[in-house]
Parts: sequence; structure tokens; C-alpha cells
Amino acid sequence: MLRIDDDSMLIHYELSDSSTHIMSAKVEAESSLQYIKAMNYISKVLCVENELQTGALSQGSVVKVFWLSINKGEDTKWIRYIITIIFRSLFFEKKIIRLDDFTKLLDAHEADKVRDVLTQMAIDKKIINRLNSHLSIKKARSEYFKQLLTDKGIKAISIKHNDFDNLDMADVRIESSRFADFIETFEPETKVIEHAQVFIVSPVIVKGKAIKWNGSYEGQDIKFEMMSNQFKTEAQNAEIDFRTGFYIDSRLQFDETVDEDEKIIRNNFKVLEVYGHGYDENFVETPAGKKKRLEDNLPTLFDGMEDW
Repeated sequence: MLRIDDDSMLIHYELSDSSTHIMSAKVEAESSLQYIKAMNYISKVLCVENELQTGALSQGSVVKVFWLSINKGEDTKWIRYIITIIFRSLFFEKKIIRLDDFTKLLDAHEADKVRDVLTQMAIDKKIINRLNSHLSIKKARSEYFKQLLTDKGIKAISIKHNDFDNLDMADVRIESSRFADFIETFEPETKVIEHAQVFIVSPVIVKGKAIKWNGSYEGQDIKFEMMSNQFKTEAQNAEIDFRTGFYIDSRLQFDETVDEDEKIIRNNFKVLEVYGHGYDENFVETPAGKKKRLEDNLPTLFDGMEDW
């Protein structure tokens, strides 16, 4: 069981062949990297500087120990306890964290102290929800167990926080048959934005060329496919006056994901339809735009029901 004073976590890679202490170096290195990534993500969200240290016990390199090295004065052990609860829950137990998880196994004095530290660190439901949904932690966990699956000699991993001489009594134990349960696939979310304003930087006016247009959307320089054949034809026939500040009102599609720093990444832009275009105070509505406007203004069966 995790105690307030515990400063480390042991990972025991249990091998099918009990007579050996040898496992794949690649699997050990890659899985350790994902462990470090996830721990660093959590520390970053909590604004804690963490120097993670590692080593091996005398039993061999299949037993790894990670020490959570934090220097926060008198609060060090309490912060370390909080980070370890978060990490173990999300990474090795695949559990949603709740605020009462930090105190439910403590005595009254320890629980009060942990609550004080949580308050000082501004760890509230918003921060907890951010950690629970943190894509980078999920990706690191998935990659960790994906690596373990490649080594058929590993029958289980077990986690301990203390009493390292007694490896048979684990705090958490995961059989290899369950490794796949911790692996998720992450597909970018495809978004479609109606009436997206895209500024045109470089149109493609050469016929027969499968070249992406250059533009700007919400301050981001983008390359996009122009899927509106009518607008593309008008551009190629020089029927549109492209000039500085020229923009299109469009239906814009793109893929969206989040990187390791929680920054939104968008790519694979496509303009599916052009509703209008212009510059300064000049604006021309396209036939597609007129159709869209009429459709949006059509009454529905539910209009006026709030008055009933």
C-alpha cells in the first residue's frame, strides 16, 4: 500500500521463465520512456519540477525502481504522494481520479494535510478532469503496454511502493493477458466548420494541377484542397479578382488532435463549399451560399413550440 513517506515505485517484470533475469532491452527502454513521459505530463500540469531517477535492485534489470525526486521543502512528501496517486491510477489502473481518492486511505491528520496541499497547489475538479482526459498520458500508457506485448517472455508486471524485498506482495499486478486492455487507438477528430472565413494567400489558377491552395484560418497558415468545382473553375477562368485581404466564406473540414503540450494541431484542410467571397466591404454570395442561406431560414416542425 502507498504510504505518505514512500518516494519510489518498483516495477517488476515477471518472466515466464523464472530461471532468467533477462528481457528485451528495447522493450525495457521503450516502456521506461513512456513511463517517464506520463510522469512528466502529470508534473507539468501540476506545475511541479520533477527530476525522475531510476535504478535496479540486486534481483536484476527486470526489476526497475523509479524515485520521484522533488524539492518542495516540508510539503515534498505530500506532493510526491499526490503525484504518485495520480500516476498509478491513470497509468497502471486505468481509473478515473476523484478528489477523495487522495484521502480515503489516510488517517484524519494525513487527510487534512493532503487537503491543505491540494488547496495550495490549486488542484481542483478542473485540474483533475484535465488529467483524466489528458491525451498524452493515454498515448504514453498505450505505447507502454504495446511494447510489453512484443516481449512474449513477460507474463505479468507488478507495482510496489515499499517493502521491495518482498516481491510476491504487489500493490498492483497486471497479467499479460490484460495488457491489450490498456492499449487505445487515437484517430484525429474530423471537424467541419460552417461559414469558416479563410483568407486566400495563394490561389491555384492553373488548370489540371493538383496543387493545394495557400491560405490563413484563425491566424494559422494552412494549405488546403479546394473541393468546390464551381469556385475553382471561376478562379481558373480569371472571373474572380484575388487581391490583398481576399477571403472566402466556406464550409471547412480539417483533422484536429492535441500534441504532448496540449496544443491543438490541425491539418488535412479541405474547403468543401464556398458560400461567398470578397475583400474589405465587398462581398459576393455564390449560388451555394444562397442555397445554404435559404435552407438555414426554412421553418422546421419545432419552430414556435416554446410558445405552446
